[in-house]
Amino acid sequence: MKYKLLLIAVACFFQAGCATMNYQRYFSDTGDVRTEFASFDDKYRIYNGVIAENIKYGNGLFYQLQFEGPLEGEDRFLNVYVPYNTADEAVVAESDVRIEGKTRSFMFLERTCCNSEYHNIINPPSDKAIPNPSGIINSYMGSSVRDADFPVIFCRLGFSTVSGYSMQYVIWRFRGRECFAGGETKDGRPYSRIRVRWSERSVVKYAVTRAGFILPVIFDVATSPIQLLGAGIYYLGESD
Repeated sequence: MKYKLLLIAVACFFQAGCATMNYQRYFSDTGDVRTEFASFDDKYRIYNGVIAENIKYGNGLFYQLQFEGPLEGEDRFLNVYVPYNTADEAVVAESDVRIEGKTRSFMFLERTCCNSEYHNIINPPSDKAIPNPSGIINSYMGSSVRDADFPVIFCRLGFSTVSGYSMQYVIWRFRGRECFAGGETKDGRPYSRIRVRWSERSVVKYAVTRAGFILPVIFDVATSPIQLLGAGIYYLGESD
């Protein structure tokens, strides 16, 4: 008898409480900004980029890093604005205007968390001079950076969680004859802050799914007595 009651309770729960959750599960990604980014099965990908210095953006002064390839589609460029003042926050935004220049920046686009392959390049000691910085960068990145090309900037854009993205940047630059590195890391930033256009996503589909969300909510509200009945049966079965 106890097991029959538990089975009835489970059935009630599935009928009453799952419509909204299932709808959210199947349609929540219709407006996901990550859809605009390159799809790949690797843990991460590396993109080479260029830098424009002393760029005014909003109310701050930034390095403008630009990468071709992180976004799906042709002629789409991803800009990462790295602030001169660490009190400001780095900005991720799309552009359709190409910046010309030599490779002086590198992006690690992560699909999974906590990759250690490039830890030494993006997390160097901030209080110690880096010996032979050009040699280290060229060895890791397969680039042809010279001391005269500095500053060189690395950034990591992480998409490993559904709650928000992470952005880390580190600037390698010379102070006198020695090179030092420093930067910032921000985790859990809302995906809505990434400013890219709707290309892979459908505005119409997103609007329809948002409007349609009311239907499973109404269904769950209408069947809430069944949910309460299921809960009562469950606890009754547990008490036997």
